[in-house]
Amino acid sequence: MAGHSAALELFFAQDAPSVGALDDPWTLQGLQAAVRMARTRIVDRRGILAPENRALIDRFGRFVGEVFVRQFDGSWTNVLDNAPPDVQVWPMVRCTGYLACIAPHSAVEIAIAQGRPQGPAATPDGILTDLYRGVQDKYLTWIATDPTSPYRATA
Repeated sequence: MAGHSAALELFFAQDAPSVGALDDPWTLQGLQAAVRMARTRIVDRRGILAPENRALIDRFGRFVGEVFVRQFDGSWTNVLDNAPPDVQVWPMVRCTGYLACIAPHSAVEIAIAQGRPQGPAATPDGILTDLYRGVQDKYLTWIATDPTSPYRATA
């Protein structure tokens, strides 16, 4: 997480100022705006893998991960079992009530590529929107049934 705050500041100032201009960028609306912006900055699949775009993808991934952390009582974690060989740090996000870890950097790459082709991999609202809604559903169920949750509705 070294340089996390600085990377997010650069993300809002340079990469996606329209996302930073939202009243609350840490929402589904912010997530969708970031994906739209990423698709304008990286125009094809080669661009996703291009070394010159790694820092940009990293900043978009940090933003996406932070949306999930802030919306769903999440935390960043290092999950090396999912990492490519020889990688020492593989940042992922755990969200309350959601069993799987989220790989925000990979999700950004898929979301960018997914916006190009039409076919079975495409989803109407985009893969990150679908992921957000799925995590939100599990999170809301979790806090509604957890008797220790400060967010639990009382009757």
